[in-house]
Amino acid sequence: MSDLSILENRFQEIMKRRLTLEIERRPPLFPWETEIVEYPTDNQSPSWLSRLALPVQLPAQVLSQLIQACSQRLDSFEPHPKKIVQVVSELFPNQLDFLNNQANIMRLAVATRSSATLIKDSSLNSDLEDYEECSLEQKMTLSLLAVEQIFKALILNLSVTKPLINQEWEIETGKILVQGTYFNSNSIPQIKVEINVPDQGEITWIYQNQTLKMNCNPSEKVTFYLTEIELEKIYSVKISLFDPAQSSLTFGLKIEEF
Repeated sequence: MSDLSILENRFQEIMKRRLTLEIERRPPLFPWETEIVEYPTDNQSPSWLSRLALPVQLPAQVLSQLIQACSQRLDSFEPHPKKIVQVVSELFPNQLDFLNNQANIMRLAVATRSSATLIKDSSLNSDLEDYEECSLEQKMTLSLLAVEQIFKALILNLSVTKPLINQEWEIETGKILVQGTYFNSNSIPQIKVEINVPDQGEITWIYQNQTLKMNCNPSEKVTFYLTEIELEKIYSVKISLFDPAQSSLTFGLKIEEF
């Protein structure tokens, strides 16, 4: 090897070591950053749903997967019990018989008994402390109960007797506030949707096979209307804040028949 090649290799080694040390000392910033920011991973669950009414709390990764799957199926035409099973089956794909059976028990429990009774019947006793210590059946039952609560938190129900609903979701930078108002105009059922956000972002909803979008910011309330709506159909709305540290939020609006 020539002296020139030796010098070139030595120079490259020195530069590589200096660059490594400089990056460790002063990590590079993304174009939108002015300082180092710690971002949550995809497996972190949103703060508004950090605690569920369960005897054992789900790991953040499991909860995040369930929330994402619920959001994707929010406006599905499938019956509610079937949607719950479809969501949980993504985590337990070969357990449909058990999941369907437990979903039926949940449906009966909601109609005739309390969730505490369901927990007792499902062997989810107070001695359980950690998700990883649960049996497979207990993990599936916990996931079904969690999905039921997630859907309940994300679907805003309106009706003739309950034409107004207000909902808020707490996130890291503040609160997302939503108000839904159900009314008839010239015998045409409509929903007025008003949204306040704590940060800049974009609101997306699909209506009559069209994807509609509006920008949003903390200083202005976003207002739009859903017209000629169908009873019992869920209309989903997605709120995506531009801050990459914030997860998107998808919620649904539904007009109940009774």
